[in-house]
Amino acid sequence: MGFLRKRLNSDKNWRNSTKKLEKNEGKRYDRKEEILEE
Repeated sequence: MGFLRKRLNSDKNWRNSTKKLEKNEGKRYDRKEEILEE
């Protein structure tokens, strides 16, 4: 999950990153905390 932390570290890229994750994993991430805590 380390690469996600770096990718999601910037708020500017948060929305784009979540869209990529939704396509790649078929999941929806509503909050940064859900990813950072893993």
